Amino acid sequence: MRVLFVHSRMVGGGIERVTITLIEEFQKRGIDCCLALRHASGDFIDEANVLTDVVELAGSGMHQFVPRLGALIREFEGQ
Repeated sequence: MRVLFVHSRMVGGGIERVTITLIEEFQKRGIDCCLALRHASGDFIDEANVLTDVVELAGSGMHQFVPRLGALIREFEGQ
C-alpha cells in the first residue's frame, strides 16, 4: 500500500501535525508515503523532509499544480 498526502504547504496547523503523525505511524507499519505540496514551506517542512519524500508541485506558479499532481499520481500508481 502507498499513501499520497496533498497539502498546500506545511504551516503550523492541526491538519499538518496530524499528517506528520499519520506518516510516522504508516511508515512504522511498512506503508510507503509521499507528501505533495503546492509550495514546500512552512513550520513542519523540515520534519516532513526527514520522514518522507516531499514533492513541490507549483513552486513557481499555480498553473503547474494540476498537471504535476496528475503526473505524480500516475507515477505513484505505477510503482
